[in-house]
Amino acid sequence: MPSASEFFASACSDFALVPALYQVAKHKRHFTLYIGVFQACAAILYNTSHAVGFNIFLSSLQWHFINDVLALTFVCCLLIHCMGNKSENLNITLRYIAFTCAWVFKERDQWDSVLWEGGLVAFYVLAAIYGMFILNPHLMKLWNIEAMKTGGVLAFAALMLLALQYNPSITPVITGLMHICAGGASYFFWKAVPVLDKKTDLLLPTDGSRFI
Repeated sequence: MPSASEFFASACSDFALVPALYQVAKHKRHFTLYIGVFQACAAILYNTSHAVGFNIFLSSLQWHFINDVLALTFVCCLLIHCMGNKSENLNITLRYIAFTCAWVFKERDQWDSVLWEGGLVAFYVLAAIYGMFILNPHLMKLWNIEAMKTGGVLAFAALMLLALQYNPSITPVITGLMHICAGGASYFFWKAVPVLDKKTDLLLPTDGSRFI
């Protein structure tokens, strides 16, 4: 069972995603906001259940599974945002594909592999690169470059800390630092890239869809 300090480092650091969710809300990305809020809740429930040693409606392993699916979906949604697509319908389709594939691929990989999950992220990374540098090169002129650089540094740090997690001698404090870096990277990436797509289907809600 984790110590109080280890629980604080791993569970409380899940709140590092909150600033990124604020940016998502400003962009009116309702599905992505739902995924992010759900993921943060699942992560907190997983860490709490694991720390106290009893189930909170679901087992800690089940909450861990849900958290992984939602975190993978949230990453893909961020990459979709970075593509700079002007078609809202295309973006909606890509988000649903990401969620569906994240769920199915996690079921396939389970806990002993990340082959399919890694392939999903790689696909959306390549799609984002294609969108940013080939399909919509003008988008770079609209970037917040400082936010993009900061997000890149934090994302690199998060990946390095994620790799360290597979060392059994690493403490949950490393996990907490990874959460903080990942949350910070997400915040700066959402802040760096503007929203370009607009709803063109008149059958879709307009005034009723305003978030804030």
